[in-house]
Amino acid sequence: MVSMVGCAGVVVGHPLDTVKVRLQMQCSKNPAYRGTYHCIQTIVKQESVRGLFKGMASPMASVAVINAMIFGVYGNVQRRMDNPNSFQSHAIAGSVAGAVQSIACSPMELVKTRIQIQEQMCPSGTQLYKGPVDCVRQIWRAEGLRGIFRGLGITAARDVPAFFFYFATYEALTQQEDPSVPIGTGHMMTAGGLAGMSSWLFTYPIDFLKSRLQVDGLAGRTMYLGVSDCIRQTYNSGGIGAFFPGLSTTLIRTFPVNAITFSVVTWILRYASADASAAESSVTYQNVEETLNHVGNTCSTSGTSSSSGSSGLLDLHPGVALKVEWNSFRLRIPDTDIRLQLDVETQPLSTPP
Repeated sequence: MVSMVGCAGVVVGHPLDTVKVRLQMQCSKNPAYRGTYHCIQTIVKQESVRGLFKGMASPMASVAVINAMIFGVYGNVQRRMDNPNSFQSHAIAGSVAGAVQSIACSPMELVKTRIQIQEQMCPSGTQLYKGPVDCVRQIWRAEGLRGIFRGLGITAARDVPAFFFYFATYEALTQQEDPSVPIGTGHMMTAGGLAGMSSWLFTYPIDFLKSRLQVDGLAGRTMYLGVSDCIRQTYNSGGIGAFFPGLSTTLIRTFPVNAITFSVVTWILRYASADASAAESSVTYQNVEETLNHVGNTCSTSGTSSSSGSSGLLDLHPGVALKVEWNSFRLRIPDTDIRLQLDVETQPLSTPP
């Protein structure tokens, strides 16, 4: 289910992702596009609607793996923290998830970005790659494994703080005074959308640098010696503003995609938790019944108490102390060594008068 939603998110968000990459890669001194709408118009006019979906096969093939890594690592790290429900635990778990998923995300975005921009970067609109598989093959032949993971460091530098803010913002927006009351779907979607926007606001310049470095040399000439040289050249060409082309496009795209993703994941976890609780409760009832029957038989043998019924409830001797509370069942029988305490996750039984 999550993979299907992830694929749907890719389809919905990829056209604006293509626009973002085109805006990031254009020359700031002589831009080809005046903005988001003009970029969409130009792509559709020159390349048809299919131009907006170039490079989509790469994220479609990897979205399930990447989402599984993100939410799987996040959940496991968060549960193992000393205080799992604290704001700090969610933020740290998000950072670890961002670092791990960047291993899969970096090669995927390398292929996607190169296919999205190849005709604009190469002379006379040359198409270097026939598709994602051909792109990987050519990069491997030319640069080996190092080429496949080009930009891994800058991708991790983007994703660690991005997922820190991503999960921290979502938890901050969904915390309630009474944790037992679940938040509504509308609240959930709003928090997810704003979480995605916050992560991009804080890390967008790093994404800009990543895109530039991953396609550097595509046209045959290397422009940057590294991250610091890319920063220097970008700043000299247009100041601080040169690091933010395509930001508005990204914010428009990220809200609905992350709103849907967070909502679906949360609902799936709720249903899974409910099923697990139901299964656990049935086992607990059975254990309680078997234990009470055992105690009843023991009491009958010792002459301290009468027998238990078929339901597993005891007809207790007046001297027997029985106390039933929420999640706690304590039984003490005087003049015997029998002491019983059960912790159950069921509705409390009524205390006998």
